Amino acid sequence: MSNAEVNDVTITKPPIHLGDIMNSREISISLPKGFTPLERILLTANGNVQRIISSYYNSPVTVEIISNQLKNSSNTDSVNVYEREVNLHCMNNICCNAVSTIKVSNEDYIDLIENQKVGVGQLFRYCNLLPEFVLLNVGKNEEKKIFFRFYILKSNGIEINIKETFPLNVFEFSSVKGEKGGIFTENLSTVNGLASYDN
Repeated sequence: MSNAEVNDVTITKPPIHLGDIMNSREISISLPKGFTPLERILLTANGNVQRIISSYYNSPVTVEIISNQLKNSSNTDSVNVYEREVNLHCMNNICCNAVSTIKVSNEDYIDLIENQKVGVGQLFRYCNLLPEFVLLNVGKNEEKKIFFRFYILKSNGIEINIKETFPLNVFEFSSVKGEKGGIFTENLSTVNGLASYDN
């Protein structure tokens, strides 16, 4: 796979697996060549990246909120749009950077966020919503030593567009910060540079 290559994801029916609780229909996802089995697990994870990484290392994964801002207000539109960026930390390294655009059209959900201070990242769980997971495309950049994915989580009244970036050594961390390369903080901190890969 060439540097900075983005690949569409093939969705196949009928399913060849036991189904997925976060999809309204059963599907099979076929990724392009060039990814390891562990990378494919992260690329197709539908909301459980933290659990996968935590289970692999038998170590906690913590969330660092970089930014969480209201982009526009429903005073001028029927939809509130929020922009959010977080880093996931494990074994003294950043194991994932996630940049999200959250669109909320349900007035009750907007009230929860604005007045009851429910985090946009907690809204699905707080409201007991089961979102649909749609994987749009995936890619790898050997030069920056990262792989990434673009996907959507959506339910009635809320839609989240997410870009997640992982280091190629995400399953090779040492318990000592900086060993085995850590995570290319300079690449993740400029994750918006991946915007050129968007469709």
